[in-house]
Amino acid sequence: IRKGADLSQRDKSGMTILMRSITRGNDEIFKFMLTQNIALDDRNKLGETALIIAANCSQKDMVATLLDRGVSTDQCDDRKVTGLMSAVFRGNALIVEIFLKHNANVDTADIDGNTALSIAIVRGYGKLSQMMLFALNGLPVPNNWATRHTDDTTALYLQPGDFPFLLKANGGTKGHDNYLVRPPKQPDEY
Repeated sequence: IRKGADLSQRDKSGMTILMRSITRGNDEIFKFMLTQNIALDDRNKLGETALIIAANCSQKDMVATLLDRGVSTDQCDDRKVTGLMSAVFRGNALIVEIFLKHNANVDTADIDGNTALSIAIVRGYGKLSQMMLFALNGLPVPNNWATRHTDDTTALYLQPGDFPFLLKANGGTKGHDNYLVRPPKQPDEY
């Protein structure tokens, strides 16, 4: 770079220097690239942007920096997977929280109809399910209880000691209308 390399060059997979700095966790090159006149929404051959790659690589500070610089939370790859979805898939609550603070849409669906919320429910990530349900309804996220219940079901406690609501997402369906949200039939059901 110091010898005058072309900052827009790409490797065989379409990765830019900025993207590679993210995958390698190289803060120095990442910060340097942000001082240059480069596009922050360039895509590799999979359609991934720097933001999506940062979420995939669990680079919390890089995700925050890109969002603070105005990168859209709605960026998605060729399969319509967003950075929020990637963070949820990996169970990374810190990155999910950053996306939610930047008003990421929890109900955007990928090409298979999965949303960040449905991914959290199916994978049994109770805290992430809770965070997104509250965000979906425009409510502040409380620090309460949510736990894995059974296969593809998450128990959500609105207050500690309450009976949980059980959440189930039908994989591959579009929109939050397809989530089953109900109280348990019996106290011992959870």
